[in-house]
Amino acid sequence: MEEQRKDARTSPRVSMSDIEPGSTKNIAHDDIDLVRLTGHKPVLERNYSRFALLAMSFMIVDSWCGIIGSLATGINSGGTVMLIYGSIGVTVFTMAVALSLAELSSSYPTSGGQYHWTAELAPKKWAPILSWYCGYFNSIGWCVVSASITVMLGQFLMAMIILANPGVTYHRWQGFIIYEGFSLLFMLLNIYGRKVLPIVHRVGFYVCLVAFLLVNMTMIGSAFPKNSTDFVFKTFTNGTGWKSGGIAFIVGLTNPAFAYGGLDGAVHVAEELQDARRNLPFVLISTVCLGFCTMIVTTIAISFCIIDLDSVLATPTGVPILEIFYQATRSKAASIFLLCILFYLTCAATVASQQTANRLVWAFARDGALPYSDRLQSIHPRHKMPRNAAILCWAIIAVLGFVYLGSSTAFNALVGCNVLLANISFAFPIALLLLGRRKHLKPSQFPLGNVLGPIINGIALLWITFMVVFFDFPFTMPVAADNMNYSSVIIGAVVLFAGLYWMFKGRKTYHGPKTEVGIEAAFQAQLHQM
Repeated sequence: MEEQRKDARTSPRVSMSDIEPGSTKNIAHDDIDLVRLTGHKPVLERNYSRFALLAMSFMIVDSWCGIIGSLATGINSGGTVMLIYGSIGVTVFTMAVALSLAELSSSYPTSGGQYHWTAELAPKKWAPILSWYCGYFNSIGWCVVSASITVMLGQFLMAMIILANPGVTYHRWQGFIIYEGFSLLFMLLNIYGRKVLPIVHRVGFYVCLVAFLLVNMTMIGSAFPKNSTDFVFKTFTNGTGWKSGGIAFIVGLTNPAFAYGGLDGAVHVAEELQDARRNLPFVLISTVCLGFCTMIVTTIAISFCIIDLDSVLATPTGVPILEIFYQATRSKAASIFLLCILFYLTCAATVASQQTANRLVWAFARDGALPYSDRLQSIHPRHKMPRNAAILCWAIIAVLGFVYLGSSTAFNALVGCNVLLANISFAFPIALLLLGRRKHLKPSQFPLGNVLGPIINGIALLWITFMVVFFDFPFTMPVAADNMNYSSVIIGAVVLFAGLYWMFKGRKTYHGPKTEVGIEAAFQAQLHQM
């Protein structure tokens, strides 16, 4: 209790006067909820409507583009059967995760997301360390998500050049320069373009839907001959080297699972969303629904249009979808045009992922969990966004680019791990709900109930456990240094880093989200006087 009082003294004092005059009724109530839950003054403008945040969330997840980005893994681990049925199966379990997050986000609509929920639900003795680990998994995971999207820009750009000029050879340093250039550009856009970001996301959303129709209609309309329905829906191909087709199929599930990476993106923009308690659940569930509808159509279209599977896997461009475009259209110009569309959508996703990462880092620093938290939690007075947190996220992403320059194997291990890091952070609050802490959950605008809730939470936790176990398996056999799956090593490194920092400093300075003692009662008293 003394530690909580100490935290309260270091938190900014808040009063009803801190709520911006002239705000709409929903925005005022959102700010009151924020103060009541976190004890912090509302400092970010609520300039995101339900649709604007849905656009941002979908641009990050963008499942039909996501499955294209990691297509080689899926095709090699079961072919069209894995792409189609794997996408359906992964979506069912991902929806259980999304429903769990939706209920939690409605109860605690804060930018901290999972680590804050964990601190609220865990027993007081364990709340600090559990939320600490959850926050580090989530924060590092989001920097890796942004890096994994950014690197695709260099791969796409060089692939188009190679297709147009077959004599050109791809070198990692070329991709590295493109990677670093775009990561810097999008960091600057996040800082100086804060007011236009909702517009950028909305425009990107419309372009994404039009592109989805254009790409799939072009493939289906141009491809000749097309594969038979038996090939598409019944033919299983195993190029992994695993003797067990079941294991090959399971490791291939990383392809559709990657297509749902960044699912919690909307959660970390909660403090900029209007009517957050109602709108966050809608955004999370709609993102999965839209993702599935676009992804399943795309996987079926791709499956009908793959004429030469070996050429797709061994394409000199290094981008399987470009080879599929070329096989379907038999036109370099048309293929490059279609990939240009995906290039633009990847740019939009990178902008949104950096925004989410810096909001999460800012929230984590606000609660004193990061080095130099006093600087990272500051909001720039003119730009009205966490500029220092944005610069830190960019710096981490830039450093990850040097990993790519040194070893594509090491970088691919990071990319493959981003889904696991995010889902491990989901597991913390979901597991606490199952361990009897549901009774401590604050009222939600999206309650799952005491019967259905544990069932959905249980399915979600089983799926996360399944991923953590099987997504550490090598993608191909026999195992060598250049094809080993290093996900378990990276997860271990995160645990080690967070553990050491906790021992040397965190346990002395971090006691969970800073909440002012008695602030809820004070606000209730003032509300009755309004």
